[in-house]
Amino acid sequence: MYLDKSELNIGCESTLLYEAFGRGKKTYFFGIRGKNKLSKSRNFAWPLVTKKKGLFWNNSMNFDTLEKDLDSMIKISKKNWRKYFIKYRDKVMKFDSGNKEIKKYLNKTIFFTNG
Repeated sequence: MYLDKSELNIGCESTLLYEAFGRGKKTYFFGIRGKNKLSKSRNFAWPLVTKKKGLFWNNSMNFDTLEKDLDSMIKISKKNWRKYFIKYRDKVMKFDSGNKEIKKYLNKTIFFTNG
């Protein structure tokens, strides 16, 4: 998968970027989808309430710090990135290799409905 081969994945928040993050890859999100009729916010990690800006996300259209932000992301050590990743992984996107959790749930559900 290309996401796994890249040093840094960058873009507007999307399922693909959330998956890259869930896999532990360095990922930078622009949470700039804004408000809509269904929700008060569609910022990074919605519905999780986050600051407007963090190490690996920016919820504003202000690109003045973009170069500095991306430079920081490129230069951050794997060890330090891992600390941020661990802090946010369960809140943002938890990666389940082989979809074990959903398979377990479906097997349990099918067993109880057909048993």
